[in-house]
Amino acid sequence: MTSTLIIGATGLLGSEMAKASARNGDRLHVLVRPSTARNEERLRPLRDLGATVHVGDLDDHGSLVRAAGKVDRVISSVHVSSASEITLVRALREAGISRYVPSAGFGLDFAAAAPGSIPPLDIKRDVFSAIKEADLPYTVIYTNGFFSTGWRRWATSLASARRPCLPKS
Repeated sequence: MTSTLIIGATGLLGSEMAKASARNGDRLHVLVRPSTARNEERLRPLRDLGATVHVGDLDDHGSLVRAAGKVDRVISSVHVSSASEITLVRALREAGISRYVPSAGFGLDFAAAAPGSIPPLDIKRDVFSAIKEADLPYTVIYTNGFFSTGWRRWATSLASARRPCLPKS
């Protein structure tokens, strides 16, 4: 039986991933912030799935290594800054996980945009460079635009592109 850690399992997308993981028969683990760990109402759905709850933070390397060290694979469903996600990548490398499914951010392939044209995609480019440098086995799932939250920020980022989105051939 595979064990899976979901980061962001109390969010909209992460909660669905946690349910799918549990339906798949995985040993479900979740990482929650200390403030969330004190909120039984937010934890109840995860506990009902049989999840093992780990308390930690994306900026706390040690908590990430401890949680990831208990599982085979990690799925991230959070939107984080490059510094936080790079800390996560380093922790996963140290923990020796067998598969990482990183947050794909805005559901767009950063390679479709010229460097410097869309700042959020530049952050993702840096993170994916760190994943490759860490030699982590990974799978990317592009979800297309996930507009139920943050769509205005996403659209604004695209609208404010300083260069053409597609590199010239």
